Amino acid sequence: KNYDKGHFQSRPNPKSFSYSNIGYALLGVIVEHVSGVSFEAFCQEHIFKPLDMQNTSWFLKKLDLEQVAKPYTYTDSLGYQFKGHAGYPDYPAGRLRTSISDFSKYLTGFLNVRSSEFIVEAETINKIVPIPEVSHNGYYTWFLTSLRDVLYYSHYGDGVGTSTYVII
Repeated sequence: KNYDKGHFQSRPNPKSFSYSNIGYALLGVIVEHVSGVSFEAFCQEHIFKPLDMQNTSWFLKKLDLEQVAKPYTYTDSLGYQFKGHAGYPDYPAGRLRTSISDFSKYLTGFLNVRSSEFIVEAETINKIVPIPEVSHNGYYTWFLTSLRDVLYYSHYGDGVGTSTYVII
């Protein structure tokens, strides 16, 4: 009943790809609807706890603020100024807070999915990871990036005072 064709663009190729933060926000809503719990609770139970990611959350209230990186800006007259912690209006499209140690646990499992137990099955990884021979900008969360003629999987994001770039 809320669908309006005017909100969507027509594309000549229905297999075209365009990354969408709003798409991830919608995915979070779908996970909440299907699971019956908040997206944060779902992630804690099915992703963060099984991987022993103890310093990871979508919300600051779950974390020790003394351990959370603080975003700063710099001006010549004032020097570095703490900008305050910000949320993200289309959560869960961004603002996951995690430590390098915790995120490494996720990436290690992801990279070793075929040889170890991981929260995501190898068959799913095969569907969401780009295939270099196929010409696309990206698949779901990973993009292909070429550095010195070598292809890498990558993803990046930023916000006020923060920037993250992952290259595998």
